[in-house]
Amino acid sequence: MEIRYKIIFHKEAMKDLSFWKKSGNISAQKKITAILKILQSDPYHHSMQFEFLSENLSGYCSRRITKKDRVTYFVNEKNREVVVARLRGHYS
Repeated sequence: MEIRYKIIFHKEAMKDLSFWKKSGNISAQKKITAILKILQSDPYHHSMQFEFLSENLSGYCSRRITKKDRVTYFVNEKNREVVVARLRGHYS
């Protein structure tokens, strides 16, 4: 797999990542790993459904981790970066 985008984590996303590592939820951890790999190679890849967010989160996308938790991120095409804002919650 060719890495085409750099993953950047906001401070809140780093806290969320720590939460998931401590949670013991192996299924969620695997899903997060799979999502991050997809985001590195092609953030618009459709094998794992994603949605564009609207209104106050315009420009952000999300992908489902669990029924209530999402990876929320922004793609910076100019710098070839994916900025991960959150790894928990529902569009906060």
